[in-house]
Amino acid sequence: MRRALAVAVLFLATAAHAQNAADVATARDLFREGMELRAHGKLSEALAKLKAAHDLYETPPSALELARAQIDSALLAEGYETLLSIDRIPITKESDRSKQARGEAKDLADKVKARIPTLLVKLTGDTSGAIVALDGTLVPASVLGVARKVNPGHHVITVRNAAGNERKVDIDLAEGQAEAASIEAPVTETRILGAIGGGVVPQQLPPQNDRFSVLYKFLPPDPSERWSLRTHDGARLCVLPCERWIGENSGLYLERLPTAHDVERRRVDVPLTLPATVGSVVNAKPHAGAGSSAIGVVGGLLGTFGVLGAIGGASTLVVGLVNLSSPGNTGRDFTIAGGTMLGSSIVMLVVGIVLTNGNYPARMDYVVSRSLAEAPTN
Repeated sequence: MRRALAVAVLFLATAAHAQNAADVATARDLFREGMELRAHGKLSEALAKLKAAHDLYETPPSALELARAQIDSALLAEGYETLLSIDRIPITKESDRSKQARGEAKDLADKVKARIPTLLVKLTGDTSGAIVALDGTLVPASVLGVARKVNPGHHVITVRNAAGNERKVDIDLAEGQAEAASIEAPVTETRILGAIGGGVVPQQLPPQNDRFSVLYKFLPPDPSERWSLRTHDGARLCVLPCERWIGENSGLYLERLPTAHDVERRRVDVPLTLPATVGSVVNAKPHAGAGSSAIGVVGGLLGTFGVLGAIGGASTLVVGLVNLSSPGNTGRDFTIAGGTMLGSSIVMLVVGIVLTNGNYPARMDYVVSRSLAEAPTN
């Protein structure tokens, strides 16, 4: 590190001919300070110093080290662009260090490109006059529906309509992840008063473009589990807990990320038919299930046959014991048959219980809390 720093600083001090001497001297000091800060793990301070040095005096080494600081700070997109910018720096009697920096930048750019996540934002609902922003930056209409490169980490998508109503979707992206997020433009809210739990609270009516729906209030069964509501093509609508007006045959489903105890992504489908009358409020909780549903079915069948077999075996055993002294050994035969049947049935029942406890299908529990249509309006 110290040798590379010394060579890079030397290059900054000697490679420029027409560059303002004061700028070169300042850039040299900033570069040295930035490299030392990065070596001590102070990434944000190092990034500021290295960027200032590169802005004052652009060289392949300064661009390479700035890009490395950006990448270390999870600014993969910025680091990738800084690496590509090295090709635009003129080649004028470059030193060996500068030539080496160009080669290292090309190799690093190829590796970083694969690590940059992509995000596709879909706008649904009444899109007229809607304005979409990603992390506070306006998203042009031409970019909606296009997978764009973003940095890993937390992002916020917002949409605002002409009336000033706003809706947002939070999303977290890992390195190299390709994700699609759908956000519905808000409609002008029409509110009614509904008495719930002894209090009077405002509730939103179904949107005009989805009047034949119910308001699902989704809650995760466990706060430690991360669930999201998704469209039929996998685009994420919201992270639980969240609310959504949903009609019949929506094709929506809930997805749970892997946990420490279950490495599988689990899916729970939203019912294709409405679980209550149109306009109702439905409190829903998804349950991910476990293992294999097919094995769970086998376990259920084994358990059922085990119960029936145990009943039949016990009856046969009783008959055999009652007639144990009968001539022809009939009682003894019944006793042996009944005992064998009872024993094997108990084993079958135990196996069935074990299988069903470790393997059961996903489901959704829901309770209809209220119908908006029945709420008072005065």
